[in-house]
Amino acid sequence: MGSVVHVAAYVVAAAILCAVAAVVWHRRSARVAMASSMGVVLLAAAWWSLADAVIVARPDDPVPGIAALTTFPAIGTMVAAFVCLGLSMNGSGWRPSRGLLVGLAVEPVLVTVVAATNPWHLAFYRGTGAATLVDPNSWQHAPLFWVHSAYSYVLVVVGIVLIARGWRRSPALFRGQRSSLIVGALVPAALCVLNLLGVTGEFGDPTPLGFAVTAVVVAHAIVRLDVLELAPVARDVLFATIADAVLALSPDGRVIDLNPAAEQLLRTTAPDLPPQLVGLPVQELLAGWGEVDEASASDDPTDTLVTQEVDGRRIELAVRRSVLRDGFGRPLGTVLVARDVSDVNAQHRQLADQLRTIELLRRDLAEQANRDPLTELHNRRYVMEHIGPMLTRSGQVTPVSVLMVDIDRFKRINDRYGHQVGDGVLVAMAHRLTAAVPPNALVSRWGGEEFVVVLPGADVTEAIAVADRVRDRCEVTPFEVGHDAHQCTVSVGVATFPVDGLTVTDLLEVSDRALYLAKRDGRNLVRSARPDVPSRSAGSGVG
Repeated sequence: MGSVVHVAAYVVAAAILCAVAAVVWHRRSARVAMASSMGVVLLAAAWWSLADAVIVARPDDPVPGIAALTTFPAIGTMVAAFVCLGLSMNGSGWRPSRGLLVGLAVEPVLVTVVAATNPWHLAFYRGTGAATLVDPNSWQHAPLFWVHSAYSYVLVVVGIVLIARGWRRSPALFRGQRSSLIVGALVPAALCVLNLLGVTGEFGDPTPLGFAVTAVVVAHAIVRLDVLELAPVARDVLFATIADAVLALSPDGRVIDLNPAAEQLLRTTAPDLPPQLVGLPVQELLAGWGEVDEASASDDPTDTLVTQEVDGRRIELAVRRSVLRDGFGRPLGTVLVARDVSDVNAQHRQLADQLRTIELLRRDLAEQANRDPLTELHNRRYVMEHIGPMLTRSGQVTPVSVLMVDIDRFKRINDRYGHQVGDGVLVAMAHRLTAAVPPNALVSRWGGEEFVVVLPGADVTEAIAVADRVRDRCEVTPFEVGHDAHQCTVSVGVATFPVDGLTVTDLLEVSDRALYLAKRDGRNLVRSARPDVPSRSAGSGVG
């Protein structure tokens, strides 16, 4: 009955190991090397467990003896795969080299040959029945067995050390992965030691049963800790694949390491550099890089923009210099990180130029929207937007006057000479108004033949004087349009803030009413809407 239980235990252990190996193989895509190594370990353990099941089942000789010897190729293969598993833990991109695989395969091949030929030389097992493969439980360990055992345990220790390496600096998730695999390895290893020491007695070899625990731990690591999906990337792989140029410098300013991007950049900017760059002084490598090649560095990172000419092309490099420290904060040297920002800066400059162009276009469009296209004076919209703030700034203390100017009998010009001449008169009038009023005046075309002039700071007397100067110049000097001169007079209505009104609407209405009075009283006049303010007419103005 005891044999049946033992056989069942070994078979169940082998089944668990095979099942977990199948799961590992199914999830191998993310980490092929690790999954392959783990799968080989599990299948070899299943092989070992089935061989022990055959031994315990006690079939006819020499089957138990053959089963006992076949466990050793499995053990040799298992410990070799365990070393590969430890190596694969330290980087998702790790792949075994051909030399490593050949080296690890030597011992399993040799132990297979030695075990198969043991009946002739008895150097692996000896004692009663060893030569005839009878009753393997009575065999005694020979020297080559201990050599194999010592080699196997050395590889187990190496594998555990590889898995444990980097445990302290790993994130919590990766520490959990490593801990699970170490526990999974220690359980069967400890049971095997107990078996070799004879502690297990007649129970037999408990090691395969320990591997069942290993299978459960591995399954936990796969399902709960994503050991086959999430893996730390080896720092050397990260360093080699960083697109920025990275140089590590010793305290005395010599290069102690650099990534491929740094070497490519240095050889691009200085093609005559020697083949070996490690060990060279940074001043030699970075000649012409300005303060970047200084040997010292402050605790705070410093940024420098370096410009180089390479084959007629300008290269701009953003270089950051930082102190390189160990885990205890002690300075080890300096690290330089350089990034080619030529294209980025060019894009920034192009974008800045485009923004400036857009701003100029926006201003031009805004100006066009506020200009009369014929006379190029400001239009009614612009006046309405700006006269209000003028009144607000005046605060009923500083006067602001408005002149409403109208060309007398302008319709006759259009009817007699055509609209083209009429447009010419309007343009000439715009120029005459601009030349006759103060520089701070706001001159605009109000519509048709009407113009509005806003005079900041001018009271009614000053405004009438300016208006009469405009009227007088129009009366005295004809408008030149093409080769012809056209005599035109103007009528002007005047309104002043705050006397004639406190709002823009009030001032415009009062100035328009004053203009109506000037037209009604005979034209070629300057009028205010207030009767106490004298008007100006021909013969009473200034030249």
